[in-house]
Amino acid sequence: MKLKKAMLWGVTVAIISYLVILILQTSYNIWKPLLEILEFQNTVLKWSVACALTLVVLAIIGYAIIILAHPFKGIMYRILGLKARQAKSVVLVKWGGIWFLGWLAGRTQVDEDTLYRVIVPSAPLPVSGQLMLVPRHRIIFTNLTVTEHLAQLTSMGFGDFPESLNKCPDPLLKNNRRRGRKSQTAPPG
Repeated sequence: MKLKKAMLWGVTVAIISYLVILILQTSYNIWKPLLEILEFQNTVLKWSVACALTLVVLAIIGYAIIILAHPFKGIMYRILGLKARQAKSVVLVKWGGIWFLGWLAGRTQVDEDTLYRVIVPSAPLPVSGQLMLVPRHRIIFTNLTVTEHLAQLTSMGFGDFPESLNKCPDPLLKNNRRRGRKSQTAPPG
């Protein structure tokens, strides 16, 4: 396990170092015409000014993203309309012969069938995904938290994952809310 973490950190540092060098070269090439007009003789000074200008532009872009993203965060939570207890449930969903990890969003009645709304986020950026309407027999409720699931998504599955997932009761059924009740598991299928 330590070797795997060391390799993961080594790859991460190598990629970040490569990106920093690439950004420095690109920033120098972008600002090169301006630096020639200003007639800097010292190459180190040219690189320094190019890096400073790039940092200023990146800071402006970063602040713009923060300012623009803030109003949309509240809208996203209102659109999803997830209750805190329901949003914290991570479930395994079998769909098309494949198991997916998703977030339980609630139940929906379609004619006489009760379907569960499950959000299956994409990796590595869980800002998109699928909303699935799934029958109860295709769902297994797990002990995995949303935070642990997000860590798995953002690390593309390379993070620490539990050796086993425990089955838990359905959080949407009222008779399972009492403590000490044995968990209800989904039949195989």
